[in-house]
Amino acid sequence: PTPHVGPIPTPASLKPARPADLLVAASAPDTYRQTRLAVRPLAPVPASPRTVDAFLAERAGLTAAQPFEDAALDGFRSEFLRRVAVVDDGVGQSLTLPDGREMTILFERTFQRETAAASVRPIVYTGAPSDRVISFVSDVVPETVTVNCRDVAYAFPGQERGRFAACESPTGGWTLARASDPRSAPQV
Repeated sequence: PTPHVGPIPTPASLKPARPADLLVAASAPDTYRQTRLAVRPLAPVPASPRTVDAFLAERAGLTAAQPFEDAALDGFRSEFLRRVAVVDDGVGQSLTLPDGREMTILFERTFQRETAAASVRPIVYTGAPSDRVISFVSDVVPETVTVNCRDVAYAFPGQERGRFAACESPTGGWTLARASDPRSAPQV
């Protein structure tokens, strides 16, 4: 074979040439150790359950052409809360938004859910007279509470529609929850 004469051929790649001052690691990094020791951020935990009126006001604001003032949505929110508490199942309603659009609401059904509520039970431990330490310990006892929930379907005609459950909160008001599966709902 005859030796190659002429310029040294370059690699057939469209990647830009790597600067000479970059050093490449001689061996692959220990990815197992890196992933095992990596700190993953925790998802933020909401301070309190989300209320249904705040959810609908947010949806109304996202579907509007221009953002609403909070004061403009106060009447809409209070009217929805009034209706979720008193309207019968199977009844469709419409609410007018501050920009004149109509939002339709259908209260599908009312049902009961069991949820866990924590209650604190104090446990008192008193040592013998010769002991110098007296400790007071509290124990969290799980308790099951039954709450009323309502499946609600909403629609901003031509823009968005959805379903959610509005559940009564033990502290008052209605909180947002996952709607029940309509296929498992009892037929009346």
